[in-house]
Amino acid sequence: MIESLPADLRRFLDDSQPRELVHAGARFRYRVLGIGPLGLLLLPGAVGDGESYFALAGLAARHRLVAIAYPHVGDLGTLLDGLAAILDREGLATTDLVGGSFGGLVAQAFLRRFPARTRRVVLSVTGPADPARAASNEKWARRLGRWPLAVTRALLRAIVRATLKRVAAAEDRAFWRRFYGDAIARTTRTDVTTRYQLSAALDRAGPPAPADLAAWQGTMLILEGDADKIAGAKARDALKAIYPGARVHTFEGSGHAVSAERPREWAAVISAFLND
Repeated sequence: MIESLPADLRRFLDDSQPRELVHAGARFRYRVLGIGPLGLLLLPGAVGDGESYFALAGLAARHRLVAIAYPHVGDLGTLLDGLAAILDREGLATTDLVGGSFGGLVAQAFLRRFPARTRRVVLSVTGPADPARAASNEKWARRLGRWPLAVTRALLRAIVRATLKRVAAAEDRAFWRRFYGDAIARTTRTDVTTRYQLSAALDRAGPPAPADLAAWQGTMLILEGDADKIAGAKARDALKAIYPGARVHTFEGSGHAVSAERPREWAAVISAFLND
């Protein structure tokens, strides 16, 4: 049960262990919480690290939570193989996945590359990869690489403020603005450009074909907000069409930041699915 967002975040940071792994020249940072036999990769959105999903700390009784901070990597294969290397290091043959927004695209790509290592997948407020969007992401990677970092950070703060406007409680909204504000203050130009390069690589790969997952025996949960303007209705419908066997939970009246707008309910739905 989430009682205080700042206190629960601090507890997650105090109880988890920060670790690093260098794979193919890329430095992966992540946090591990729990000693359970089941892996759980936490793949955050484009801003912030895996501890943004601290509301899921209760799953550490059965899972070993691995909260990812994305490395400075623009190559999709290096990212996915690095995530698999982290699982190897932690002794996890298989894993569950929770991916939100950008992290939902990463989760789908991991499932496609490593279906035998993937048990259950939660896709939160995300859509499918779109090859038609790749060129735009490549353009933004080049453009933001030339912009003053202060301008890029200001743009990110404006996007975060707009995304969080549906968080009802003023105290909670202030917490999340501080949380993501701190993350943006740590953001470097390389963080931004490689994130857009990864977005382009994810889109170029496209969504999985039915044959890609024909042998996969796992289960999937799709979480969506029906007022989400970023993962809009077209993207949400496309995602459900690609994964027709997935369970779907719709948060009525919620937007793109459902994990911040309704963290207790969001965590409870995921916990029920993963503990089923």
